[in-house]
Amino acid sequence: PSTCQYKENVDRFLPIIDRLGHAYSLAECQRQCDLERQFNCRAVNFETVHRDCALSSEDTQITPLGTAAMIYRRYSVYSEKGTCEQVSVQCNQQDMLLAMNFDTPFHGRVYAKGNPAQCFVVGNGQNTLQFAVSLGTRCGTLQEGDGRYANEVVVQQHPIIMTDTDRNIRVVCSFEAGDRTVTLASTTRHQPTITSVVTNTAPPPNVVMRILDPSGRDAGVVGLGDELTLKIEIQEPGSAFAIFARNLYARSSNGESLFLIDSNGCPVDSSIFPPLRPDYRNPGALVANFKAFRFPSSGMVNFEVQIRFCQDRCDPVRRALSSST
Repeated sequence: PSTCQYKENVDRFLPIIDRLGHAYSLAECQRQCDLERQFNCRAVNFETVHRDCALSSEDTQITPLGTAAMIYRRYSVYSEKGTCEQVSVQCNQQDMLLAMNFDTPFHGRVYAKGNPAQCFVVGNGQNTLQFAVSLGTRCGTLQEGDGRYANEVVVQQHPIIMTDTDRNIRVVCSFEAGDRTVTLASTTRHQPTITSVVTNTAPPPNVVMRILDPSGRDAGVVGLGDELTLKIEIQEPGSAFAIFARNLYARSSNGESLFLIDSNGCPVDSSIFPPLRPDYRNPGALVANFKAFRFPSSGMVNFEVQIRFCQDRCDPVRRALSSST
C-alpha cells in the first residue's frame, strides 16, 4: 500500500474541493486521499466537528497563490501530502522483507525502531529500497501470539537527523504456527525394525521427525534395547523459530498407545523415554536418546507429537508441581 507523510495546518482551509465525504478522523480522511483513484489527490480538508472530509487535486505547491490560497476556518485542518512511498512486505523463516518505492530519490535512513543502531539501511538516491528485518530478537521484533510477529520501521528522510516528515510503519508477519502435529510411522517385524517415514502436516515452518542410530544416520534394522535417538527439527537452516514439543505418544496399529511426553513437555516415565532437549549443534532441533521398544501385538509403531513454535528459543521445560492435602 501507499503511505504518505502529511503536513497539517490547523484552522486552515483550502477552498479547492474535488470530492466531499465523511471520515471519523483526520487519519481516515488522509487514508481516503491515499486510496483515491479517480484523480490525483494531493490534499484534504478535515472539519473536526461535523467530520467532513474534502479531497483536493491541488495543494499549496501547485496552486498559483501558494500558501496564500489557504483561508482561516475554525475547526478545520488543512493537510497536504509530503513524501509518499509504496511499501510491501514478504515473510520467510528468517526475515520480514520490506520493499519500498519512493516518488522522489531517497537519501534518508530506514531502521527498525527496536534496534536502530544495528538494523538499518541508508538510501543513496535510488527510488527503490529493500530492507530485511530479522524475525528473531536482534531487530527488536516482538511475538504477538502464535505465529504473529511485529516490528516498527521508521522511514527517516534525512540520513542523520530526525525531522517531522519522518514516518513510522508497523510491519506484521503472520504464520500459521500454532500447535501442530508431526507423525512418524515405524514398522517392526520378527526382529524389531524401525524405518522412519515422516509427514509434516503443518508448514510453515517445515518440521521433520527422525529416528537415528548411534552414528547419526536414519535407523535401519534394530533390535529391542538398541540405542536410538528421536530427533525433531525445523528443516529451514537459519530459521528464527525454535520448537517446543509436548504430548508425545507411541501408538500401535491395533490402537494401543503409550504416553511418553506430557502436556508440559515432561517425560511420563523417564526409564522408557527421557526428556527432549535442545540439540546443541542445531538450535532448531530437539533430541532424546532412548532404547528401542515395540508393542507385543503389532509390528507398527507410530510416534505422534504436538509442536509449538517460539521466537529464537522456547522457555525450558518446567514440571508442574502437584498439590497435596
